[in-house]
Amino acid sequence: EQVAILSFVQMAAGAGCVAAVTSTDDTIHFTSRDTKPFPLADIPPLLDILERQQAIHLSPEREAEALRPLYALWGESRLGPAFLHPLFQGEKVIGVLVMGNPVSGRPLEPSGLRLARGIAAYLAGVVLFQQHYHMLEMQTEEIAVHLQTFSIEQDKYASIIEAIGDGVVVSNRKGKIYLMNNAAERLLGKSRQELVGQNFSTLYPLIAGGGLTEKSLLNLNRSNEPLSTFFERDDLAVQGQVIPLRNSRQEWMGVLLLLRDVTDRRTADRAKTDFIETISRELRTPLTTAGGYVDLMLGGATGKLNINQQYFLQVVKKGLERANELIANATHLMDMPTGDLRLEMETVPAGDLLKEASRTARPLIVRRKLHFAAELEPELPPIRADRVQLRQALERLLDNACRVTPEGGRVSLRAWTQAEGLNGQQSRYLIVSVSDEGGGLSPKEQKLIFEPVARSTGSVSQRVKERGRDLSPVRAIIEAHGGRIWVESAEGKGSVFHVALPAAEA
Repeated sequence: EQVAILSFVQMAAGAGCVAAVTSTDDTIHFTSRDTKPFPLADIPPLLDILERQQAIHLSPEREAEALRPLYALWGESRLGPAFLHPLFQGEKVIGVLVMGNPVSGRPLEPSGLRLARGIAAYLAGVVLFQQHYHMLEMQTEEIAVHLQTFSIEQDKYASIIEAIGDGVVVSNRKGKIYLMNNAAERLLGKSRQELVGQNFSTLYPLIAGGGLTEKSLLNLNRSNEPLSTFFERDDLAVQGQVIPLRNSRQEWMGVLLLLRDVTDRRTADRAKTDFIETISRELRTPLTTAGGYVDLMLGGATGKLNINQQYFLQVVKKGLERANELIANATHLMDMPTGDLRLEMETVPAGDLLKEASRTARPLIVRRKLHFAAELEPELPPIRADRVQLRQALERLLDNACRVTPEGGRVSLRAWTQAEGLNGQQSRYLIVSVSDEGGGLSPKEQKLIFEPVARSTGSVSQRVKERGRDLSPVRAIIEAHGGRIWVESAEGKGSVFHVALPAAEA
């Protein structure tokens, strides 16, 4: 069976846009960013869904002409039965969940149809969030580029800034707030009269959170890197970016604060997490039962097995183990936050944290017969960190290295202290590197390795997924700690992942 989620973006009357489509090679392509809208009139079943606002079944024997353009959306020339279920926002249809079987043409199973009806509400939230997030992302990125590239002319940009839904606050080179829109007033709970003319540092107590501290904000003029933040006020969940503004000569021009209301996104994320947890729980029991019976048969409980029977049961056992591993990975991914991070900061000995992560990776190292080398500088500095979340990020990096390295290969962990200077001031950083002997990454794959699985597209991103685990949560956690992560790699030569974290000041 193949599944597609179709999102209708109101770019023009009677137009739609494909948000996500599975292809015949089992990859998922998210095309709404690049694909031109298609006329809904070209696909009668979608028009039917919009008019009737209820699920429909299509059979290739009776509706071949209607099915052909529908299957063509994901590049399938064969026909098979299809089930279409509308996705609602209130009383409005914002998308369609399509289940089809063009490969064998067998009728769709009742259990699959029940599952489709059950998850339609969750998918509607995901589609709605994807649409809103994409539009807001494009708007805010465009404004940020303009503000950093050109001298800010308040009158020229005031109407644009007021029209967008994101909050915008801008300070000048002296640190005084001189521009603020209505959305920022709502998200901060402060009026322009209270903030315009005040020093930008007035905002620090309001926006600090999610790993962003007032101390890190005070050092903003020493950095060229944006700082991410997350905070809650009343019933609002707000995600922000604090962006240092510099001209072409790298002279300090001020600060841009972008604020986004992610309350709906947080709700959608919780619904997604609940869905994954429910599916995982329902699948574990039958998989465990099947695995137990296979082990009994392999152990001779049902009599002596011939060579063919043993081989077939071993194939079944490996399939069950793979399914259990996929469920465990999905559950672990849900446990690692990727957006609205709440950090419980404390001073942590870096050496202890790295040793804990190494111990967690030990069973996988032994099972895959890997050679593991740890080279930790004797006097590593303490760091300010959420011990649990940062350990999870380091464990995931090591786990990824162990999975992509062939059995009998080498995985290494190194850590040292490095000083970096900016504007005549020195700062100490903890540098951690994890190297593997996997297949390596091409330049295109290196750009995608830290992107969420759900947002990467095409055959290149599929190879990235096949070569290791999703590392987007790792980047989110590292950046929330004021650090950065990058990769050095070449195809066929393995990869080295580097993490830089600010050392705690004495």
